[in-house]
Amino acid sequence: MKQVFLVSFIILVFSYVVFSQYLQPGPADYYENGKSALLKNDIKSAEVYFKKSIRENEDAPSMYELAKIYYDRNTIRGRTLARELLTDAIYKEPKNLSYRYLLADVYKKFSDHMAYGVYKDIIKIDSTSPKALYNLGRIDAGDFNDYHNSVISEGRYETLSLENYAQESFRSAKNYLEKAIKYDSTYTEAYLHLSFLFEDNGKIPEGIQVLQRAEQLFPEDKNVHLYLGLLFYENSRIDSAFREYQTALSLMSDSERTDFTFNSVKEVIKPALGDQFKKYSDEQLKQVIKYFWNISDPLYLTSYNERLLEHYSRVAYADLRFSEPKKHIPGWKTDRGEIVLRYGEPLKRERFRPFINAGGSTRISMKTDVWYYKYFTVGFTDQFMNGNYIFSEPLPGDRFVPQFGGDTPMLVDYLRKIQFQIYTPKFEGPTFKVPYDIAQFKSNEFNYTDVYVYYGIDANDSLRTGSFYHEKYKWGLFYFDTLHDPIFTDKGEIDSISAKHKVDIKGGENLLVNSLDMTVYPDSGQLAFELERKSDNGVSSNHIPFYPKKFSLKNLDISNVILAAKLSQDSSDVLPLKRNGYSMLPNPASIFSTGKPIYVYYELYNLGVNQNNLNDFEQKLIVRKKDENSGIGKAINSVLNVVGLGKKKEEVTITTKYQTHGRSSQVNFQLNMHNYQPGDYVVTFLITDLISKQEISKEVKVTLR
Repeated sequence: MKQVFLVSFIILVFSYVVFSQYLQPGPADYYENGKSALLKNDIKSAEVYFKKSIRENEDAPSMYELAKIYYDRNTIRGRTLARELLTDAIYKEPKNLSYRYLLADVYKKFSDHMAYGVYKDIIKIDSTSPKALYNLGRIDAGDFNDYHNSVISEGRYETLSLENYAQESFRSAKNYLEKAIKYDSTYTEAYLHLSFLFEDNGKIPEGIQVLQRAEQLFPEDKNVHLYLGLLFYENSRIDSAFREYQTALSLMSDSERTDFTFNSVKEVIKPALGDQFKKYSDEQLKQVIKYFWNISDPLYLTSYNERLLEHYSRVAYADLRFSEPKKHIPGWKTDRGEIVLRYGEPLKRERFRPFINAGGSTRISMKTDVWYYKYFTVGFTDQFMNGNYIFSEPLPGDRFVPQFGGDTPMLVDYLRKIQFQIYTPKFEGPTFKVPYDIAQFKSNEFNYTDVYVYYGIDANDSLRTGSFYHEKYKWGLFYFDTLHDPIFTDKGEIDSISAKHKVDIKGGENLLVNSLDMTVYPDSGQLAFELERKSDNGVSSNHIPFYPKKFSLKNLDISNVILAAKLSQDSSDVLPLKRNGYSMLPNPASIFSTGKPIYVYYELYNLGVNQNNLNDFEQKLIVRKKDENSGIGKAINSVLNVVGLGKKKEEVTITTKYQTHGRSSQVNFQLNMHNYQPGDYVVTFLITDLISKQEISKEVKVTLR
């Protein structure tokens, strides 16, 4: 029995030895076993198998797979080994594009320009490769931005422009990106980079066209909407920008939206809050930010806030150009991004290329960007030669020096304190100015004030047919309290203006006058008077701090004085300003032709009365010419002689007495200045209540032409 068992054991051992050679992987199986190990995420075993396969077979597929393992380690050593393996694999299989794409990715970790040649080789094999074409276009676009507005120093004061190189790169990038889109119409990044390229070269309409095509293909891509909004904004298509930004925000994740709309704004307002900033909770900061946007809105007539759109555009611009993806830093958090966030894009920018000063001690002048704003200039240096620019500052004794002499960190710290932001309103159309004036009267509503805002539009810009001038525009009158809560809001539209509203000013200047009014409690706030012209979307936006006058309840008081081209004691007259039975054509410019009459209107309150309820007051009208040098006119020439005053006198005084019913009085008369010479005059109204003996005065300015 023991012999049988021994024989069986020997046979079993012999069988194992004979057939074990078929169970162990041989050279032909190493690659497949390596692939199987990868599927099990057993990277260590896969590496061993691929190394054995390369050692035994020198096969390109194993070189490629092992190169991927090394590349994924994201180390310099790993990338070096991957490059060596891929070079050998490509030598063995030169037509295999997968090897070349990975080699390009490896080179990109070192430098885009090292990868450029690999992509060029790929399109020699496959001229329709969208990925290679896109990357060639992307790299050339980077070169364009690097050389655009860039110079090389040729001595202390001479520089050589590199714009020709920039435009060559532009044409090459445009060609490659357009081909990438041609061969793959779904290549989103190609659309985005092509649009950026056009925008950077000042060809914004072309960039918009590219993104509009992308929008049709990728309606759910937030970046397409975000950057289309940016280009619309830069092209002054504000309505369209607003819509695109709203869509982009709706497509962002909660964290992206918070960063874009909240965290970036905190950075802007932080200097304004000073030490209190750290004490605010996020909810409190949201209220502060809401207030900030409200008071910054330059045009309440529109349904959106232009200042907020400017902020969105600044964030999008900074994120597009200055982000540091490897560090997960959005563009607005970088030094260049902060300046854009606070002060917008510079008026001019210049890039100084790096160069070496060889001499007694070698110094390297680093690549430096210089940005020019209206009142200051800032510099940024590529100090670590990695494309991430930081504020330039003097580095005494250092071999690596910026090409900007100023201390930018110190300047920026100062700017944050004195002017944490700069914003010039941007509208769809041009801005224009209109002359306007404000008159305040005591209201019949107890303790309230009637406010009239009257303004003039240039009649020469309007088409007249019959008794009407045709000028279509929107108007708005708004009043806010100190917390910027709305107290009064009124908006409307005008299609035509009666010719009776025209004020003739010498020299062919004629104004079409309209008047707006409101009744408010006399508390300080902000007044906004706005016009938007329909023909070209032109805007006149006038926002001022406003303090409605609190008229006295018992002491003598006076309203503002209105100077008018016409005045009628008929409230049904078509003249634009109506007040307690009077109709007036006020002149908001206070400029009158010497031959035209000047009508005066004002009101007095709290006059003393006698037993017959009659008041009794005296008006002294003092006219003097304003001298540009001294502020007071010299002799009013012939007029003074007419009224019997010598040339040494500097004013004309006319006294008039009035007696009317009641404690209030509406005063109106015609001021005759026919014989006065052209110039600027100051007219003072000195009122004496002959019953209560109180006095009060009011002053207006008049220009004669």
